[in-house]
Amino acid sequence: MSLRSKLGRRKERGSDLSSRAPDRAALLEGLRREMVRIAARHAPRTEPQETPPPRGDDEEELPGAEVRTSVGPVLVRRWTYAADHCHGREPVAGFLAPGPGLGALGRVPAIEGLPRTSALFMDTETTGLSGGAGTLPFLVGLGRVAPSGSFELVQILAREPCEEPALLKVLVAELEGAAYWVTFNGRAFDLPLLNTRFVINRMKNPGAAWPHLDLLHAARRVFGRRLADRSLVSLEDAVLGFRREGDIPGGLIPAVYADFLRGGPAAPMIAVLEHNANDLVALAALGGVLERMYGDPAAVAHADDHVGLARSAIDAGERAIAEEHLGRAGDAAGEDARRVALHLLARAAARRGESDPARDLWLELVADDPADGFAHLALAKHFEHREHDFARAAEHARMAAEAEGDEAAERRRTRLSRKKEKNDG
Repeated sequence: MSLRSKLGRRKERGSDLSSRAPDRAALLEGLRREMVRIAARHAPRTEPQETPPPRGDDEEELPGAEVRTSVGPVLVRRWTYAADHCHGREPVAGFLAPGPGLGALGRVPAIEGLPRTSALFMDTETTGLSGGAGTLPFLVGLGRVAPSGSFELVQILAREPCEEPALLKVLVAELEGAAYWVTFNGRAFDLPLLNTRFVINRMKNPGAAWPHLDLLHAARRVFGRRLADRSLVSLEDAVLGFRREGDIPGGLIPAVYADFLRGGPAAPMIAVLEHNANDLVALAALGGVLERMYGDPAAVAHADDHVGLARSAIDAGERAIAEEHLGRAGDAAGEDARRVALHLLARAAARRGESDPARDLWLELVADDPADGFAHLALAKHFEHREHDFARAAEHARMAAEAEGDEAAERRRTRLSRKKEKNDG
């Protein structure tokens, strides 16, 4: 193609573009407007941010005193309950009674031998109930039972989220002299949450490795057969004889704090402080009751509770305590609890090598209920390995098939048949 022809085609193409110019200009203008809109959306705001309205001078103030730390201020409330203070019908000072019960029931043998005055009760109120890095413990309540029997309460409140470092700073100072935690569901919630907050704030938690007595698990072991609801409020009512009046439900506490941050009144937050204080005092009273129930079977009012106490005593190797609880459960409890007690007694006897008493208990169980497969299985093992009575062992093995499982039961029956033929021949 000649140079003249190329120049002609370029001129024609330019005329086409110029004819479409208005459309192209409109497109570019639209793009420019969209870019301006996006930039404005992400630009930093220059107007002042909305601030919570000030609280009126006539409104109730939060109790406590401001404590200034190296990382800022925080509100701290201190309160002491007298040595004769009772939570319901139970004295808080009862927690000081020594004994192996709390270590056994909580399965925390490390606290045995530690003075009860070194226990630190702890409960948190948080911005959410699901935990996680975004959940803030805005209130940490701590309690101790003093040697005199009085209960010393300390509550550390972050009035703004920015006061969290100061809250943790005061918390660290309050750990001095304590040796182990006492909580209610703190193993799953409070302590992991606090440990996370210490890490986020690049601080060390001196109590991270302490022994931990979680009374929720102890209460489940003792009262699980009798009480369907083992929440702390339910245990206060059923075990301690204390019923809260006007208490704020725990599920509403995050919303109360959020409203307080927006300038809401202080009165609902005062109710949160009282809720937290009641939780801490209830822990001390409940701990004292559990220790007394474990060590003094005669003090146990409900026969079903003996079973849970006995299980913990067996696991802890406390034979005498376990047998006394089981004996009382067998005598006074309903049929179901009595059978559980007999099973536990037989198992404990077998572990000690007392095969004849264990056999007699299992025989009593199958006499009462011929369908008790677990008792039949225990008897099949006993007669096979202890008395070498293979015929009786085979008889009980046949009744234990469901409890043992089909394959294992078939292998046992085959083995017993072979041993019986060999013994008869």
